[in-house]
Amino acid sequence: MSNTKTSHLFIDDTLPSSQAKQRYKKRRETLLTQVNAPILLVGITHSPNHTHVWSSLNSYIYQEPSLLYYTGINQIRTALLLIPGHPHTLFIDEKNPKKEFWEGLHLGYGTQESEAEITEITGISSIKPFDELALTIQSFLQETTPKTIYTLWHTDAKNKAIKDSNYLTKTQLTRWIKTSSPTTTLQNISLIMWPQRLNLDETDIQNMITANQMTATAFKNTLSHLPKMTSETQISARINYEIATQSHFGNSFPSIVASGQNATILHYTQNNAPTDKANLLLLDFGTRFQSINADISRTVPLSGKFNPLQKALYNFVLQTQKEVEANAKPGTTFKDLNQLAWATLHQRVSNFITNHSGKMTLSYDAQPHNIGHFLGLQVHDGDPSRKYRNTPFVPGNCITSEPGLYGHFTATIDGQKYNEWIGIRIEDNLLITPTGCQNLSTSCPKEIDELEGLIS
Repeated sequence: MSNTKTSHLFIDDTLPSSQAKQRYKKRRETLLTQVNAPILLVGITHSPNHTHVWSSLNSYIYQEPSLLYYTGINQIRTALLLIPGHPHTLFIDEKNPKKEFWEGLHLGYGTQESEAEITEITGISSIKPFDELALTIQSFLQETTPKTIYTLWHTDAKNKAIKDSNYLTKTQLTRWIKTSSPTTTLQNISLIMWPQRLNLDETDIQNMITANQMTATAFKNTLSHLPKMTSETQISARINYEIATQSHFGNSFPSIVASGQNATILHYTQNNAPTDKANLLLLDFGTRFQSINADISRTVPLSGKFNPLQKALYNFVLQTQKEVEANAKPGTTFKDLNQLAWATLHQRVSNFITNHSGKMTLSYDAQPHNIGHFLGLQVHDGDPSRKYRNTPFVPGNCITSEPGLYGHFTATIDGQKYNEWIGIRIEDNLLITPTGCQNLSTSCPKEIDELEGLIS
């Protein structure tokens, strides 16, 4: 494992230093062999704390995931240039002792000692100044006029480029090509990269298992305090605290803590309402461990016991989730799982409400969201616009299974009328195996008796 002083700068994924360096090198060589053309990947150029001069944020760096995947480097203003037959080249800022006085250790070029440090940590020996990236690429284009050069950018559902940090690199490369090598074409590496990145190796899988176990522990510890808490704010503080005690890498994403009607808002962010013991509480949360993210959702009764309406609806969602898990296997797609889950869940709920002289009002027709997404270095990994719905799963993929039900429901059960806003989501992380899938979230309770026992 890397030195603790540099563990925030180079993510070794718990491997010994030599193995971590070799793993990243193999990833780079595999990608380069596939395209047999130059590739430029550029990381984030600003931390969250430097995007706006008037903001001061807790700004742990989360590197652009693709650069992280191929280098392990978790530092701003870093770029990677891969050229067939040439050393892998890293562009990075100059070593700056004054900056280190303020912000701590950084990797940097400029002296024999500082560059040897980079090579020792990352395994990359060709190191250049980040500020010379433009000049280097333009000179390379003029001297070699490559037929094609690759970089990464993301596109939306209409195939238009999404204007993020990758888009900036695309724009710059387009300009450099126009002035230095007009016959060179710029190609998107994404479709070649995704299959490699979404196929988790044994190290990723073990880290995903660990992240799930940490997330489950945080959840169970939070439930033990739930009876004493009276607001989403308190619950949010508790679950985030529990996650932080499990992993110094922190949350996979900002936790959703939504009670009552707030749970019908899919990406509720306020987490600040008082809670009512009569309501359900929806928690969507996850722990990041090394480069891997867990993503789990659970829905619990704030009173410690589901009422009959809550219990019935919860069981319908849980039944649907178990059916999704039973059908998640190689060759299956998210489209298949969507078709399996939503119509059946809607029909079960509709029949129950009708049979109990009730009504339901949903903010959607039958499918509030996709049944799941890929999970890995990003919480929503793979294409950000979910154009992978028809992509067959392969062993090594990790997906989420998260059926949900959101709306206003009334029903008369055993002579008592129930009338309430309810949001339910149950989400597990499934590893696709050669014969089916492995549920990595089994340590996180979801059966009704388990949940009620933990709260009471």
